[in-house]
Amino acid sequence: MPHMKNHQTNRKVDVLFIGAHQDDVEATVGGIMLSLVDRGYEVEILDLTRRRGMYYSEEEERDKEAECAAKVLGVRRTVVDMGMLKVSNTHGNRLRIAEIIRTKKPDVIVTHPDDPSHPDHKAAHQLVRDAIHYGFATAIKTKHPPWRIKKVYYFPLFHTRGIPPNGFLVDVSKYFETKMEALKCYASQMLFHAHNQKYELEYLTAMNRYWGLMIKKDYAEVILADMPQLEPFPELEKK
Repeated sequence: MPHMKNHQTNRKVDVLFIGAHQDDVEATVGGIMLSLVDRGYEVEILDLTRRRGMYYSEEEERDKEAECAAKVLGVRRTVVDMGMLKVSNTHGNRLRIAEIIRTKKPDVIVTHPDDPSHPDHKAAHQLVRDAIHYGFATAIKTKHPPWRIKKVYYFPLFHTRGIPPNGFLVDVSKYFETKMEALKCYASQMLFHAHNQKYELEYLTAMNRYWGLMIKKDYAEVILADMPQLEPFPELEKK
């Protein structure tokens, strides 16, 4: 398990992972995130909502679960709570995310693809895309100067079976157990009852194992890029 870093609030971030809900990032690309931390990159998570309702726990407990997962992953996280099923691509929300981008100055952002399976995921995709544009547009005035990221990547749909044409596989065998440890922090969801454990944890294990076998590794995750490339995150400086 990676050690927690001594983060500074004004420290530049290398990779900013933006998820509509707490646990979206960990479930899809938690291993990739761990690999970046292990290589010495400054990594943060931005959640657009706090989950509540359905069978999820109350907000206070959910925040504790999210912080537990962040500690296991060795990353820092913040939340801009737009409300469950209320994520929307408004001018005000674009400004909020653009200001965070300008503050943290990430080289790379990883977020949702255009995902029709959940309204928050679909809205988050275009919201983040537009906020990235707001982030470097000089016509948009915020407290911080414009910042242009180098690249945006996307994590896959939760129920991806094949590998999309713009996707490639990343070996996460070394980090898989820690990823699952982080997901177990979300006990109100992942460990809620036997059905959830089978649906959430066993499903993710099976998918990561399946993808790993495709590249002759124990476990792998998928990440999506706009253009084909030979290796993930070439925009980052070598460490």
